[in-house]
Amino acid sequence: MVFLVEGESDRIALELPLSDLIDRGHPEYQVRFLLRECRLSRQGEEVDDNDEGEDGDESEEDYGDDYEIKYGGDITTSTFVRPSNIEVKITGRFIMPAVRKEGIYPKRIAKIIHIVDLDGAYIPDENILPYAPERANRDSPFYDASRAVIETADVAGIIDRNERKRRNLDYLQSLSEIKIRTKKIPYEIYFFSSNMDHFIHHDANVGSGKKKLADTFMRTLGLDTEAFTDFFLKDEGAVGHMGYEESWAFAREGTHSIGRFTNLDCLIRKLTEA
Repeated sequence: MVFLVEGESDRIALELPLSDLIDRGHPEYQVRFLLRECRLSRQGEEVDDNDEGEDGDESEEDYGDDYEIKYGGDITTSTFVRPSNIEVKITGRFIMPAVRKEGIYPKRIAKIIHIVDLDGAYIPDENILPYAPERANRDSPFYDASRAVIETADVAGIIDRNERKRRNLDYLQSLSEIKIRTKKIPYEIYFFSSNMDHFIHHDANVGSGKKKLADTFMRTLGLDTEAFTDFFLKDEGAVGHMGYEESWAFAREGTHSIGRFTNLDCLIRKLTEA
């Protein structure tokens, strides 16, 4: 069972407790958390993956010396990704690196579970504002759930990002299976709003301390599966009890995508009831 996540902090916080839940109900499964492999130019800009072929495969020699490889990031906001190619991009950026490094071949994958941050993608464009004076020196968007706004130095850029992210998320959420090479694999996508840090730490704007906070969460709740399960099932911001489709409809409404919500409890209910 393969989980696709955006960052190392997601893996630190969630891999151990979710693996334990799956092992309890499905001991025949192994669990792998995968980060996206991303190519960056020497200037630090994302470069098109050039993996639009039939199976999304690339040889390692294709990277050359002019690119740096980093892991993580949100595939749904990439300027090179759209609904018509996102399955190929997931193959090339998540699955094929795992094939090369770990031998996780598509035929061995029983299910793909994708966990994403909504990042306020569905809020109205008018709720995207320039930075307040006290945040003028920030270098990343500021998510303010209390006012339901995103502050940024590039309003037009965030509006464009949100539109691109919505299109990709809506397409992925419409799928019940995803094509990896020639194999169709069961697929589900779950969200944190506005991001995982917001839900588990009550702070949507965590800076450089993400990994440390994720480790603290894992040590506090991740080592106690019952406590981890209770945290998600009993929190008022967990909306998965509505049902999978209904929770996504909720996320798209109004400014919910910048509020403190998740539907990961929908997955946890399935695992605990299995």
